[in-house]
Amino acid sequence: MRHTLLPLQDRKNLRSEYYIRLLIVAFCMASVVFVSGSILLLPAYWGARSEEQQQLKAIADLKQSKDKGNDLAIAKELSSDLVVLEMLDKTFREERPSAVIDRVVALRKDIELNMIAYSNLGNNSFGLVLQGIAPTRNSLLSFKDRLNDLGKDVRTNLPISELAKNADIPFTLKITYSKP
Repeated sequence: MRHTLLPLQDRKNLRSEYYIRLLIVAFCMASVVFVSGSILLLPAYWGARSEEQQQLKAIADLKQSKDKGNDLAIAKELSSDLVVLEMLDKTFREERPSAVIDRVVALRKDIELNMIAYSNLGNNSFGLVLQGIAPTRNSLLSFKDRLNDLGKDVRTNLPISELAKNADIPFTLKITYSKP
């Protein structure tokens, strides 16, 4: 039980006045949030409305051009787009150097590769130069054989002087790859 010096009626009046003021403050805060949100969303509304008007205008222009018989211009544009798409399709069908490099790295097993250099040799071929260290002569030769087995368009060049040591052999291997 609370002990105050106010009579019961005054305490009830004070409590109801407190709740009324609390409600007024809550409504003020809500109105501030609503007004500031509206102000912040206004530019987005204007942008969306202007874009809608532009799209409606573009649709109306397209309908007018269709009625005027601009089918020939549209057909020319579509044919030029088709040529570009066919060129891109050929580009993506060709084998990428990164795919060959990934296969070379996958074949290395116990060979340590320090450097891989790529060079475009023209006429649908490219070259790779691999530098690294092979633990044994046999592992280096088997690596070269695995590289030759990548395909009929792959040629490797490993100088014989690189095979002089028996262990920890530093090597430079040149690979020429012809794109199919």
